[in-house]
Amino acid sequence: MIIKTVGELRKALGNLDDDFKLEMDYMILIPDEQLAKMSYPFPWIRKECRLEFHDVGYSDRVICFGLYDKEEE
Repeated sequence: MIIKTVGELRKALGNLDDDFKLEMDYMILIPDEQLAKMSYPFPWIRKECRLEFHDVGYSDRVICFGLYDKEEE
């Protein structure tokens, strides 16, 4: 599910308790040339990341977050 609005996020979270943890991943597509060389080809590399709140833009109604690689902490 792709979440683009606060309403969609609210709907996805439903009535979950506040003590649930957030875990973030981002997926990197592996090029076909590299996939062909792999013994067990899986088209994505999964990277763990952390979500950081940046800002609220009230005039254009946008919430800004940053996504950072956990390995680079």
